[in-house]
Amino acid sequence: PNTGLACHCQGPCLCGDNFACAYVVDCVCVCPEEHSQFLFEEFGKMATSLTLKLSQTAGHICPPSAQCTALGILFNLDTNTISLPADKLVKITNLVHSWLQKRTALRKDLDSLCGKLLHAAGVVPPGRLHLARMLETKRRADKSPGPVVLDNDFYLDLEWWDRCLASWNGTSYIQFVNHGDVAVDASSRGWYNSQPGIGGFNYSDNTFFATGVPSSMADWLSLIHI
Repeated sequence: PNTGLACHCQGPCLCGDNFACAYVVDCVCVCPEEHSQFLFEEFGKMATSLTLKLSQTAGHICPPSAQCTALGILFNLDTNTISLPADKLVKITNLVHSWLQKRTALRKDLDSLCGKLLHAAGVVPPGRLHLARMLETKRRADKSPGPVVLDNDFYLDLEWWDRCLASWNGTSYIQFVNHGDVAVDASSRGWYNSQPGIGGFNYSDNTFFATGVPSSMADWLSLIHI
């Protein structure tokens, strides 16, 4: 909020009235394909006009594409999924393998492991459940002056990550989309011999099912008028 009007410093500001802080920001932009190149170029011009220096590191700026890696996550608009890039998936898998050989751990090492798995859980939803007990071990290490012993629950969760990380990677949707509409109906006399029946129809591929009501539920319909 400082205006800088009261600043009289001849060099880097010392009075604080015109103080500036360096910062880093990441952004991901999504737009229709026909506008993408124009908006990409305009974004660069805007950054230049604001004297913002864009990163020169290879891979940090991704031209318009249906796939891009940002914030360590691979976004794929064609498949509507987010996932860990292949190189990061290999690194985290190898990290989990190495931890399966440990018997004790220091707080800083647990901080690093849980941080990486928490990042992976952003695209592997069940991973959050299998991270909870590992975080409990980390909290135990926070109170210990030395290494802590890793218990059986810790290894069970590590083994889940080892087995399931690769197969669950890439199953998270950027935006959930229903892939079909299913209608279900029931009838008090819609099955053979005027017995109660249940049926369903999938409008996306024109498939259906029809069956009778389980005998244990047949008397329920005496309470319902359909």
